[in-house]
Formats: sequence, structure tokens, C-alpha cells
Amino acid sequence: MIIFDAIRKGDSQRAEAMMREHSRATINSTDLFARADDTVGRAAQ
Repeated sequence: MIIFDAIRKGDSQRAEAMMREHSRATINSTDLFARADDTVGRAAQ
């Protein structure tokens, strides 16, 4: 919703920054859960 609002208002820099932040958050979450999964797997051995 925030990205669409920025696009509608013609604020392309804000829209791009929000999209980059959003995509980065996905990568960070994936890395976080992958590390947690590795730790759980090693503890079970």
C-alpha cells in the first residue's frame, strides 16, 4: 500500500526505496531462518 501510494503521488524515489527495503527484508528473513534451521539440525544429531 505504501509503495502504491508513493507511485500515485509521483514519488518514484520513495517507491524505489521502499521496494528495495522490502526485497532486502525477504533475503534477511530467509538467511535468518536458514541459520536457525541449521542450528536445530545440528542440535538433534
